[in-house]
Amino acid sequence: MRAVIVRAAAVACLLALGSAWGQGARSVSIVPPSPEAGSGFSVVVELPGEPAASVSPVEPGIVGSARYLGADIRPGTPSGAMPGAVIEYRFMSTAPGRVDIISLSALVRGRPVNLGSWSLEVAPGFVHPGDAAPPAVRHGSWRAPASVVEREAFIVEAIGPTGMPASCPTFAVRGALVEPLPGKPGMFRVAAIAPGAIRMPRLEAHDDDGAFELEPLSVAARPLPSSASGARAVGRSWRLEMVEPTRDIEAEPGQAVAWHLRAAGRGWAGLAEPPELSLAVPGGQVVVLQPGSTYSGLADDGLECRAGIQGVLVVDEPGVYLLRPEPYPWFDTLARSAGRALAPAIRVTVRARAAKPWTPPAALADFARRSLATLAGEHPAWSRAGEAASRSDWVAAVDA
Repeated sequence: MRAVIVRAAAVACLLALGSAWGQGARSVSIVPPSPEAGSGFSVVVELPGEPAASVSPVEPGIVGSARYLGADIRPGTPSGAMPGAVIEYRFMSTAPGRVDIISLSALVRGRPVNLGSWSLEVAPGFVHPGDAAPPAVRHGSWRAPASVVEREAFIVEAIGPTGMPASCPTFAVRGALVEPLPGKPGMFRVAAIAPGAIRMPRLEAHDDDGAFELEPLSVAARPLPSSASGARAVGRSWRLEMVEPTRDIEAEPGQAVAWHLRAAGRGWAGLAEPPELSLAVPGGQVVVLQPGSTYSGLADDGLECRAGIQGVLVVDEPGVYLLRPEPYPWFDTLARSAGRALAPAIRVTVRARAAKPWTPPAALADFARRSLATLAGEHPAWSRAGEAASRSDWVAAVDA
């Protein structure tokens, strides 16, 4: 058997890699460096200092006889570098010749990182005369809606050649957010960030009968209708609720009143904008309160999305203050119509402090009691004042 010498040359797009290569922080390698037709190869990317949980691979473009099979992410410690993440992009070569991997990239903490374009030569593989032909490739498909609207969360499921759900590796898609559903292999929750085509990638998956190939699928993400152009959330059953205070309250001048307003419903955490709260002060002026903090996340059940604002209001003047939740516009993906969530205003009544009764110094009080008692004995008109002084009711004594 004559050995086949394979030439494999990796050509990096240095301008695309920019400062990352200058820092020597990231590395890209092809394994094995000399693939043969019909064999698999990987492009391995090392990202020191990046947690594996914050990294998502993006399907690259391919020119040449090769198929993209998916990518795996794992923690790693490159030689001489700090711990980080390792991405292994997996491919299958199908024929001899040049293969170009275009725009290799990943999402790191939600932001795209360009890793350049790469080329390699695939050599013919040696086949013994008695070797059988390779088995036919089995195909599966993606199950997903034909179209959605921007920011709508929807379910995508990997379906095997037998029509049954099948597990598959995680993946990333340009223009969309993707997360696997816990406890449901092969099922993913996806949301389109903006209008456009959401392309489910070609991936290698497995079922009980072995490996198969998931064919790519495009889901059209349409813009929201003009009637819902101002929607702050997209999904189902959104509501607005005042978490604190929950009912009308009373306060004193200078008191700090904590407030908390949130919107809740079915959607994608992070794509729902927080609500707004306005304040009507006793003089009649209405202002929008600036929150001390905002948040967006999932409730404990992992299904409901919440977006809220919190802050503190210091009421200085007596009167009635109204905390008014502003209407929360949202788009209902079930009814395909715009909606508004409302919540009642909360009344904060601030009452002026009652003046404390005046109390004279002890020496002065004794002198006043003796003097009023003498006057009351000489003049009956002073008797009420003398009685009030005797019981230290100085307000009544003055009024008498």
